[in-house]
Amino acid sequence: MKNPQQIPEEPKKHMKGYCTVADTLRCWFAKSAGSLLLLTGVAKLLAWFGSAAILALRDPVFGITNRSLMVGVGGLEAAIGLVMLGSRSGQRAYWLAAWCGGNFLLYRVLAKLLHAGAPCPCLGTVTQHLPLSARTVEVLLCCIIAYLIAGSLVCAIVGDSDPGTPAARRSPESSPGQVQSSG
Repeated sequence: MKNPQQIPEEPKKHMKGYCTVADTLRCWFAKSAGSLLLLTGVAKLLAWFGSAAILALRDPVFGITNRSLMVGVGGLEAAIGLVMLGSRSGQRAYWLAAWCGGNFLLYRVLAKLLHAGAPCPCLGTVTQHLPLSARTVEVLLCCIIAYLIAGSLVCAIVGDSDPGTPAARRSPESSPGQVQSSG
């Protein structure tokens, strides 16, 4: 005789009627933030091929050339974007986004404290090919940082408080295959 509280597998998230608003929000955030990180990471990697003078200058925070920094950070950023896009764990995705956003914010604060002067070469030389001013690109990058941090926090809060998600229905002492009964 089976225990009625044990469920062998949780229903698939894509089954009709199963996805909650919180599930949809977290999925959308993970995919959009992952896409943004992949896009900006690739832009940084493309900077390696650039010839802009700023790439030969030393970064005020790390003390290495901007070209080396763009390759290292761009590779990491693109890899995190790919992990987020392919991740089945919403938690992993939004904590990675928060980690990236926090590091980007910390870098900008340190650069400001060190009076870096020149605008952040965050996208390398790709900005030269965009029909946008350097100031507009800078504002867009700040918006991306805010989106990564705020979106992650919202997903974490919504994920923890939504009783419709399988994780919230589990009792602390139950195993992953057990769901708390409602009666």
